[in-house]
Amino acid sequence: MRVRLVTALLAGALVIAACANDPSVVASVNGSDIESSEVVQLRDSFSEGVTLSGEEFRVDLAPVIYLEINVQAAADEWGIDIATDEQIDAKLANPSPQEASLFEQILTIDDRNEATVRLVAAQIIAREEVSKLLFADETFLKDFWESNRSDLFQVCVRHILVETEEDAITAKTVVDSRESFDRLALELSRDTASATQGGLLSCPAPAGAYVPEFAEVAMTAEIGIVSEPFETQFGWHILIVEERTGPESLEALLADPLAFLPLESPIAGEQYSFWFEAAVAAADVEVRSQVGVWDPSSEGILPPP
Repeated sequence: MRVRLVTALLAGALVIAACANDPSVVASVNGSDIESSEVVQLRDSFSEGVTLSGEEFRVDLAPVIYLEINVQAAADEWGIDIATDEQIDAKLANPSPQEASLFEQILTIDDRNEATVRLVAAQIIAREEVSKLLFADETFLKDFWESNRSDLFQVCVRHILVETEEDAITAKTVVDSRESFDRLALELSRDTASATQGGLLSCPAPAGAYVPEFAEVAMTAEIGIVSEPFETQFGWHILIVEERTGPESLEALLADPLAFLPLESPIAGEQYSFWFEAAVAAADVEVRSQVGVWDPSSEGILPPP
């Protein structure tokens, strides 16, 4: 996730005095001001009025700017408010186990506090809400079904790889006569790595991890039934699908996209990144000259020239 809390210090040095009650504007996003108080609250030492380095201030200002870009872009595109105080309170009251662990880890970092936790919670909420809206778009889902359908399926597959179609037909005939698939894989399969496991490949695995011909059979073969022989660049195969999850039709995907495209999936992360990169590129961001220079290509704010 590009909107993130950066813990490493940037190079360079500029020292500015700031405190939690300082209302001065340090940046703006599309004309919406960000005040220094939103930044200094993220560290106990800052909020206590301690003189802080420009390096640390820029590190903390950057994710505040990115979150504001996200919130504004979602409002512009869908007319919704995201990362509200109410949503943050709800997230903190009922986090996932992974989120709870992250929040706890933040509080173990020297000088970090609840304000930092709330910022990170807001980032998580922003990503989730945008991803839900992206996955609710029928055009996107139809395009994804046409071009990336194999990424929607998780499969557990055993296979036997042989050299010729005749060998594959023979192997299927033997298995169909109630010969053990596991034993035959060990005897015949040219895929020696899986042969010792009875032909079992990584389980579960996205169907899209396999070559297209193999993926297509893994997505469509009847579960528990040995497939017809088919060819890939590696040779001839028969396979048996032991388990499979995924939408059996486009209609099933449209009816419940989050059942097949969970928010924590790499696909969700990728689609969100595309959307967010466009939002960052379109945003009009200004940073007070004494603080630094906005540079999204470096994922942050550079020191003043």
